[in-house]
Order: sequence, then structure tokens, then C-alpha cells
Amino acid sequence: MALFPLNPRTSGALAGGLGAVAGFLAVSYLEGRYPDVAESFALYAVIMFLASFFFISVFLDVLNRLNGRRRGE
Repeated sequence: MALFPLNPRTSGALAGGLGAVAGFLAVSYLEGRYPDVAESFALYAVIMFLASFFFISVFLDVLNRLNGRRRGE
């Protein structure tokens, strides 16, 4: 039984939005702590991409577990 019933596309959209916001917050935190991140656009972009990808994966896995789905289904 699904604890949090969502369509797979809706889960993906929610995970994408939350992951992008979390990635932005992570890179903003690092930008304030390390001047190299603030000065280099390439470093900022790479960190933003990797952080967003990580958080999207985490949020999608959490939503799928709440929805009662396994990976690949």
C-alpha cells in the first residue's frame, strides 16, 4: 500500500524541483565559505550540477519508498 500515492512523473517533477533548490542552497553556502567558488563560474556550475544531481536522487528515492515503488518499476 502506498503511503504517499503519486504518479511517477509527479514524483520526478517534485524531486527535480526540490533537488534544484537544495543544490542552489548548497552552492550558495559554499560560495559564502570559500572565495574560490564565488570567483569561478565553472566551479560554481560544477558544484551546482553535482549537488542538484545528488539531491534529486535522494528525493526521488524517498518519494518512491513512500509511494511503495522499487527502482526500475
